[in-house]
Amino acid sequence: MRQARLGTLLIGLVVLLAACGRVPPTASATSNPSPSPNESPTAVAPPLTITTPTLHLGEVGLAYPPVAFLATGGNDPFLWRVSDGELPGGMGMSLDGVISGTPTGAGAFNFMVEVTDASMAVAEAGGSIPIAPKLSVRYARDFGLDTETGLPLVGMCIGSRADHPCPPADNPSAQFGVAGGGVLPYTYALVSGTLPVGTALNGLALSWQRPSPCPTALIGGGCPEPHYGLYPISIAVRDSIGGRTVTSVELWLYWT
Repeated sequence: MRQARLGTLLIGLVVLLAACGRVPPTASATSNPSPSPNESPTAVAPPLTITTPTLHLGEVGLAYPPVAFLATGGNDPFLWRVSDGELPGGMGMSLDGVISGTPTGAGAFNFMVEVTDASMAVAEAGGSIPIAPKLSVRYARDFGLDTETGLPLVGMCIGSRADHPCPPADNPSAQFGVAGGGVLPYTYALVSGTLPVGTALNGLALSWQRPSPCPTALIGGGCPEPHYGLYPISIAVRDSIGGRTVTSVELWLYWT
Protein backbone atom coordinates (compact mmCIF):
# COMPACT_ATOMS: atom_id res chain seq x y z
CA MET A 1 0.00 0.00 0.00
CA ARG A 2 2.92 2.24 0.78
CA GLN A 3 4.36 1.59 -2.69
CA ALA A 4 1.09 2.51 -4.40
CA ARG A 5 0.98 5.68 -2.41
CA LEU A 6 4.57 6.52 -3.39
CA GLY A 7 3.83 5.97 -7.07
CA THR A 8 0.82 8.26 -6.83
CA LEU A 9 3.03 11.00 -5.35
CA LEU A 10 5.62 10.65 -8.09
CA ILE A 11 2.97 10.93 -10.82
CA GLY A 12 1.57 14.03 -9.16
CA LEU A 13 5.05 15.61 -8.95
CA VAL A 14 5.64 15.08 -12.66
CA VAL A 15 2.28 16.61 -13.50
CA LEU A 16 3.04 19.61 -11.27
CA LEU A 17 6.47 20.23 -12.81
CA ALA A 18 5.05 19.96 -16.34
CA ALA A 19 2.40 22.50 -15.45
CA CYS A 20 5.15 24.93 -14.27
CA GLY A 21 7.14 24.52 -17.50
CA ARG A 22 10.16 22.88 -15.82
CA VAL A 23 10.25 19.79 -17.96
CA PRO A 24 12.67 20.25 -20.93
CA PRO A 25 11.42 19.38 -24.34
CA THR A 26 12.06 15.86 -25.37
CA ALA A 27 13.63 16.81 -28.73
CA SER A 28 16.32 19.47 -29.34
CA ALA A 29 15.99 21.83 -32.28
CA THR A 30 18.33 21.15 -35.15
CA SER A 31 20.28 24.27 -36.24
CA ASN A 32 20.24 25.08 -39.93
CA PRO A 33 23.74 25.55 -41.55
CA SER A 34 24.66 29.13 -42.59
CA PRO A 35 24.33 29.68 -46.29
CA SER A 36 27.75 29.93 -48.03
CA PRO A 37 28.54 33.32 -49.63
CA ASN A 38 28.30 33.61 -53.39
CA GLU A 39 31.69 33.34 -55.13
CA SER A 40 32.67 36.28 -57.47
CA PRO A 41 33.37 35.30 -61.06
CA THR A 42 37.05 35.50 -62.16
CA ALA A 43 37.86 38.78 -64.01
CA VAL A 44 38.92 38.33 -67.62
CA ALA A 45 41.84 40.52 -68.78
CA PRO A 46 41.36 42.59 -71.97
CA PRO A 47 43.02 41.19 -75.11
CA LEU A 48 46.78 41.72 -75.34
CA THR A 49 47.74 44.50 -77.80
CA ILE A 50 50.83 46.60 -78.58
CA THR A 51 51.18 50.38 -78.65
CA THR A 52 53.93 51.30 -81.14
CA PRO A 53 56.08 54.35 -80.32
CA THR A 54 57.26 56.95 -82.83
CA LEU A 55 60.39 55.53 -84.45
CA HIS A 56 62.54 58.51 -85.35
CA LEU A 57 65.36 58.91 -87.86
CA GLY A 58 68.82 57.82 -86.73
CA GLU A 59 72.39 58.32 -87.94
CA VAL A 60 75.40 56.05 -88.18
CA GLY A 61 77.69 56.58 -85.20
CA LEU A 62 75.12 58.62 -83.26
CA ALA A 63 73.45 57.02 -80.21
CA TYR A 64 69.77 56.35 -80.92
CA PRO A 65 67.54 57.80 -78.15
CA PRO A 66 65.72 54.80 -76.56
CA VAL A 67 62.10 54.15 -77.56
CA ALA A 68 59.74 51.78 -75.74
CA PHE A 69 56.99 49.53 -77.09
CA LEU A 70 54.07 49.23 -74.63
CA ALA A 71 51.67 46.34 -73.99
CA THR A 72 48.02 46.92 -73.06
CA GLY A 73 45.65 44.26 -71.79
CA GLY A 74 46.96 40.78 -71.08
CA ASN A 75 48.57 39.75 -67.80
CA ASP A 76 51.90 40.82 -66.34
CA PRO A 77 54.76 40.11 -66.74
CA PHE A 78 55.49 40.74 -70.44
CA LEU A 79 58.46 39.52 -72.48
CA TRP A 80 59.52 41.19 -75.73
CA ARG A 81 61.58 40.14 -78.74
CA VAL A 82 62.15 40.92 -82.42
CA SER A 83 60.27 38.13 -84.18
CA ASP A 84 61.01 38.98 -87.84
CA GLY A 85 63.15 41.33 -89.92
CA GLU A 86 66.06 43.13 -88.28
CA LEU A 87 66.99 46.18 -86.31
CA PRO A 88 69.86 48.40 -87.49
CA GLY A 89 73.29 46.96 -86.73
CA GLY A 90 74.48 48.02 -83.29
CA MET A 91 70.93 48.26 -81.92
CA GLY A 92 68.80 45.81 -79.95
CA MET A 93 65.57 45.31 -78.02
CA SER A 94 65.55 44.58 -74.29
CA LEU A 95 63.21 42.05 -72.67
CA ASP A 96 61.05 44.94 -71.45
CA GLY A 97 60.47 46.30 -74.98
CA VAL A 98 63.01 49.15 -75.24
CA ILE A 99 64.99 49.68 -78.48
CA SER A 100 68.34 51.46 -78.18
CA GLY A 101 71.96 51.39 -79.33
CA THR A 102 74.32 53.10 -81.77
CA PRO A 103 73.70 52.30 -85.48
CA THR A 104 76.65 51.00 -87.45
CA GLY A 105 75.13 50.99 -90.94
CA ALA A 106 72.79 53.17 -93.00
CA GLY A 107 69.49 52.07 -94.59
CA ALA A 108 65.81 51.47 -93.86
CA PHE A 109 65.29 48.60 -91.40
CA ASN A 110 61.88 46.89 -91.17
CA PHE A 111 61.03 44.46 -88.37
CA MET A 112 58.28 42.84 -86.29
CA VAL A 113 58.20 42.79 -82.49
CA GLU A 114 56.39 40.20 -80.40
CA VAL A 115 55.19 40.37 -76.79
CA THR A 116 54.15 37.35 -74.67
CA ASP A 117 52.28 37.74 -71.37
CA ALA A 118 52.06 35.53 -68.26
CA SER A 119 49.20 33.47 -69.71
CA MET A 120 51.21 32.87 -72.93
CA ALA A 121 49.01 35.18 -75.00
CA VAL A 122 50.96 36.73 -77.92
CA ALA A 123 50.66 40.01 -79.86
CA GLU A 124 52.75 41.41 -82.74
CA ALA A 125 53.38 44.83 -84.27
CA GLY A 126 55.59 46.14 -87.09
CA GLY A 127 58.13 48.96 -87.13
CA SER A 128 60.67 50.66 -89.39
CA ILE A 129 63.77 52.70 -88.47
CA PRO A 130 65.61 54.76 -91.14
CA ILE A 131 69.32 55.36 -90.52
CA ALA A 132 71.20 58.14 -92.34
CA PRO A 133 74.89 57.83 -93.30
CA LYS A 134 77.42 59.31 -90.90
CA LEU A 135 78.00 63.05 -91.21
CA SER A 136 81.27 63.65 -93.05
CA VAL A 137 83.25 66.24 -95.01
CA ARG A 138 85.11 65.74 -98.26
CA TYR A 139 87.39 68.27 -99.86
CA ALA A 140 86.22 69.94 -103.04
CA ARG A 141 89.57 69.39 -104.76
CA ASP A 142 92.71 67.42 -104.02
CA PHE A 143 95.29 69.97 -102.93
CA GLY A 144 97.72 67.56 -101.32
CA LEU A 145 99.04 67.73 -97.76
CA ASP A 146 101.32 70.16 -96.01
CA THR A 147 104.51 68.21 -95.31
CA GLU A 148 104.95 69.87 -91.91
CA THR A 149 101.42 69.88 -90.48
CA GLY A 150 99.93 66.98 -92.43
CA LEU A 151 96.81 69.08 -93.08
CA PRO A 152 95.11 69.22 -96.48
CA LEU A 153 96.20 72.32 -98.37
CA VAL A 154 93.44 74.51 -99.75
CA GLY A 155 94.82 77.02 -102.24
CA MET A 156 92.99 80.25 -103.02
CA CYS A 157 93.72 83.49 -104.80
CA ILE A 158 92.43 86.78 -103.38
CA GLY A 159 92.52 89.68 -105.79
CA SER A 160 93.40 92.85 -103.93
CA ARG A 161 94.46 94.80 -107.01
CA ALA A 162 91.85 95.83 -109.53
CA ASP A 163 94.40 95.61 -112.34
CA HIS A 164 95.42 92.09 -111.39
CA PRO A 165 92.36 90.09 -110.22
CA CYS A 166 92.34 86.39 -109.51
CA PRO A 167 90.85 84.22 -112.24
CA PRO A 168 87.93 84.10 -112.55
CA ALA A 169 87.56 87.78 -111.73
CA ASP A 170 83.90 87.54 -110.68
CA ASN A 171 84.33 84.68 -108.18
CA PRO A 172 83.71 86.10 -104.68
CA SER A 173 84.40 82.86 -102.76
CA ALA A 174 86.34 79.63 -102.83
CA GLN A 175 84.81 76.30 -101.85
CA PHE A 176 87.24 74.02 -100.05
CA GLY A 177 84.95 71.30 -98.69
CA VAL A 178 81.51 69.69 -99.01
CA ALA A 179 79.48 68.18 -96.15
CA GLY A 180 77.47 65.02 -96.72
CA GLY A 181 75.56 62.36 -94.81
CA GLY A 182 73.78 63.17 -91.58
CA VAL A 183 70.46 65.01 -91.70
CA LEU A 184 70.01 68.47 -93.22
CA PRO A 185 70.27 71.34 -92.50
CA TYR A 186 73.92 71.81 -91.50
CA THR A 187 75.49 74.54 -89.39
CA TYR A 188 79.15 75.57 -89.41
CA ALA A 189 81.44 77.20 -86.85
CA LEU A 190 85.15 78.06 -86.73
CA VAL A 191 86.57 76.24 -83.68
CA SER A 192 90.29 76.99 -84.05
CA GLY A 193 92.58 79.18 -86.13
CA THR A 194 92.19 82.72 -87.43
CA LEU A 195 90.78 83.74 -90.76
CA PRO A 196 92.67 86.28 -92.89
CA VAL A 197 91.60 89.92 -92.57
CA GLY A 198 88.76 90.75 -94.96
CA THR A 199 87.55 87.16 -95.32
CA ALA A 200 84.63 85.26 -93.79
CA LEU A 201 83.62 81.65 -93.44
CA ASN A 202 80.58 80.71 -95.51
CA GLY A 203 79.89 77.07 -94.84
CA LEU A 204 82.96 75.28 -96.16
CA ALA A 205 83.93 78.18 -98.38
CA LEU A 206 85.95 81.31 -97.82
CA SER A 207 84.41 84.55 -99.05
CA TRP A 208 85.75 88.09 -99.34
CA GLN A 209 84.92 91.51 -100.71
CA ARG A 210 86.80 92.93 -103.68
CA PRO A 211 89.18 94.59 -103.54
CA SER A 212 90.29 92.45 -100.60
CA PRO A 213 92.80 93.93 -98.15
CA CYS A 214 96.26 92.51 -97.87
CA PRO A 215 97.28 90.68 -94.69
CA THR A 216 97.49 92.90 -91.61
CA ALA A 217 101.23 93.46 -91.95
CA LEU A 218 100.78 94.84 -95.46
CA ILE A 219 97.66 96.96 -95.02
CA GLY A 220 97.89 100.35 -96.71
CA GLY A 221 97.66 101.06 -100.39
CA GLY A 222 97.03 97.50 -101.51
CA CYS A 223 99.61 94.76 -101.79
CA PRO A 224 102.86 96.06 -103.27
CA GLU A 225 103.61 92.60 -104.58
CA PRO A 226 102.07 89.11 -104.60
CA HIS A 227 101.94 87.73 -101.09
CA TYR A 228 101.45 84.21 -99.77
CA GLY A 229 100.01 83.18 -96.41
CA LEU A 230 99.24 79.90 -94.59
CA TYR A 231 96.23 79.77 -92.26
CA PRO A 232 95.45 76.47 -90.47
CA ILE A 233 91.81 76.34 -89.35
CA SER A 234 89.34 73.81 -87.95
CA ILE A 235 85.62 73.94 -88.66
CA ALA A 236 82.85 72.08 -86.82
CA VAL A 237 79.92 70.88 -88.89
CA ARG A 238 76.66 69.91 -87.17
CA ASP A 239 73.49 68.40 -88.58
CA SER A 240 69.88 68.71 -87.41
CA ILE A 241 69.80 65.62 -85.14
CA GLY A 242 73.06 66.14 -83.27
CA GLY A 243 75.67 64.65 -85.60
CA ARG A 244 78.98 66.52 -85.47
CA THR A 245 82.31 66.34 -87.26
CA VAL A 246 85.35 68.62 -87.27
CA THR A 247 87.44 69.15 -90.38
CA SER A 248 90.89 70.77 -90.34
CA VAL A 249 92.57 72.34 -93.38
CA GLU A 250 95.39 74.74 -94.11
CA LEU A 251 94.37 77.71 -96.22
CA TRP A 252 97.11 78.61 -98.69
CA LEU A 253 96.21 82.11 -99.78
CA TYR A 254 97.70 84.18 -102.59
CA TRP A 255 97.08 87.95 -102.71
CA THR A 256 97.65 89.69 -106.02
